[in-house]
Amino acid sequence: MSDTAFPIEILNWIDGRDQAALSGRWFDKLNPADGTSLTRAARSQVEDIERAVEAASLAQPAWAATPAVQ
Repeated sequence: MSDTAFPIEILNWIDGRDQAALSGRWFDKLNPADGTSLTRAARSQVEDIERAVEAASLAQPAWAATPAVQ
């Protein structure tokens, strides 16, 4: 058995920060061996994906201008 620690919540990474799903909903990630909850994750919906795509689109020019080696 592993002693791996899991975060209490897994959030969306959008616009450079952790964010809960806009719906406020979650789902439990369960241990397959015994069914206990290991952590909970944001239950993302279309609105969360749209928010992430918009943030990525706005960030893309700066990433494109970043040299591969600094």
